[in-house]
Amino acid sequence: MRKRAFTLIEVMVTIAAVAIVLPTIFSIFYVILQQQSKISKLAEVKRQGDYAMSAMENIIRDNAVKILDDSAIPEQVVCDSPNSSDNGDGTLSFADKYGNKFGFYGSPTMIDPHTEPLAGFPTPPFSLDILTTDSVVFSSPLTMSCTKEDVYTAPIVKIAFTIDYNTSSARPEDQVSLPYETSVALRNFGTP
Repeated sequence: MRKRAFTLIEVMVTIAAVAIVLPTIFSIFYVILQQQSKISKLAEVKRQGDYAMSAMENIIRDNAVKILDDSAIPEQVVCDSPNSSDNGDGTLSFADKYGNKFGFYGSPTMIDPHTEPLAGFPTPPFSLDILTTDSVVFSSPLTMSCTKEDVYTAPIVKIAFTIDYNTSSARPEDQVSLPYETSVALRNFGTP
């Protein structure tokens, strides 16, 4: 009576097949994990950037009545006449209907709405940190500029910044960055 068993060749072929298939399966699994990591980083950057842009748009649109140039001494109103513009070079600020001055200043970890309330007037209702300081994301320098086309239109403020995922890795596949740019027309421009 003959016993049925695996031959040495059958065992070696099986081991060779497993040796070829297992690394392929693990590499596919590793690529999927890397992609999921990148997607989660991108989602966080997008969430933070969308929130920052939305908050700045709403604050400027709903509260600003004048655009000020902080780099000029003395401080002067800009974009208040037809065909005027100001490149801003990061020094634009705004005044609300009470004369309170506010602006946005970029730092490595946040975009900060800075307010200077006048005595006897209400404090602007937007003292919030636009980007969190949790060091997961950081913003590039904030750039703002303004233009006014003609007498009958409100000035348009252009805002641009980039949100990056904070990683210590120099590998390109670990880097996540999204640029943001928008234009906002002042809703209350010229109202007392």
